[in-house]
Amino acid sequence: MFLSSNCILMAAPRTEREAAKYSEFVVEKYKTANRVVDMTSSAYNSYFSDATENYLGMNYYSSIVRYESDFICTMKQLLHFTHTAETWLHRNSKGILIIADEDGVGKSAMAAACLMLHLGMMNSAAKAIDFINTERTPNAPLTEKAISYPCHVRLVYYYESLLRNEESRFLNKTLQLCGVRFSGDIPNYQKSLVKFGINPHIHVSSFVHEGRSHGGSSPDRDRRESSTSLSPRHKVVSEMGGSDAEMAASIKRSYSVTRFNQLEEQYRGDMSAIPFYNRSEYSAVDLDVSDFHVLVRDEVTVDIFSEEIKIASCTFHTAFVDNSYLEFDKAVLDIMCEDSNNHFCSPNTKIALLFAPTVDQPSLSIVDPVANYENEQGNTGSFFDSPDVDQASSQQVRFETPDLKSGVSEQGEEQEEEA
Repeated sequence: MFLSSNCILMAAPRTEREAAKYSEFVVEKYKTANRVVDMTSSAYNSYFSDATENYLGMNYYSSIVRYESDFICTMKQLLHFTHTAETWLHRNSKGILIIADEDGVGKSAMAAACLMLHLGMMNSAAKAIDFINTERTPNAPLTEKAISYPCHVRLVYYYESLLRNEESRFLNKTLQLCGVRFSGDIPNYQKSLVKFGINPHIHVSSFVHEGRSHGGSSPDRDRRESSTSLSPRHKVVSEMGGSDAEMAASIKRSYSVTRFNQLEEQYRGDMSAIPFYNRSEYSAVDLDVSDFHVLVRDEVTVDIFSEEIKIASCTFHTAFVDNSYLEFDKAVLDIMCEDSNNHFCSPNTKIALLFAPTVDQPSLSIVDPVANYENEQGNTGSFFDSPDVDQASSQQVRFETPDLKSGVSEQGEEQEEEA
């Protein structure tokens, strides 16, 4: 689908013939310049023996920027994408920008909605989401629209808040997750015909980027990393350290890091040890994890299970947690929202996350690239070392625009400009 005359959202080609057809259309119609923003998964990318053979690669297009992440982009990736896309479109007004992932929905559609907000093509998150859903998936049911997962919808609204300069909301903060509360009607995920309720436990993970190991923390370094220059239009999270080019290169890929696994850490992997909560006896269920010191920062996912079944997932950014409390209705919880017939839980079901403020720890947002490389080579140990506790309290988040003139190790055009 066309977002504008020079911006396309599409699904990645599935065959060599299809790739050649798409490329021929782009090169013929937009002779001056073309750029692909590749948001496909690592599984899609690993299908090819090298980057040149990729159906979104240099054999077909002149400039490629790839963002590798899990099911969502991080806020840093989104901001880098929108700023570099804006600059590229300004320099290449007769060129074409192509945003793609496997299906042209979900993560890529969410990024496209953020770009439309960034460029002023839409003035609200609701309008951007509605436009893309109508144009990209006109006949799909609500649960299968291009932007339908609550985690993707939430990120578009986050981006709208950022553009509206709600500066007081953007605090660089680490929080301690203390508990999870089920209220309203307790869900029923029992296979038994006589038992109705749940055996709940949680798994907490966060998304991190590669960054240098500093070997400790100091107030001077923390101030230096968090007080970079501000864009006149936006403010962007940046604690990565190093030059703008290093920061841009490091955020191209994000990693999911486990922060807490209640089944393993509290119940020692024994499913039978998880308490059962009968829906007829409990109006609310509280999971207290305050003794486990679960620290989270930036993008966080809390997966909720009943025995071995994942029943809900909530992804959020800690900058948007007000008063140490988040509450989600069933309709805005991934997985649970798919129960449209209320077979497992009623529309009244709510899940709340309870936090406690703590000392900010920027090291929670980065991973040592050397240690991560060793982990990818088969090291069974954790690649995320215990973070250093920073002595400063929560700092105002700085939303900065990366220096686009310095290049960010992209394939094609940016490297040519440096040469």
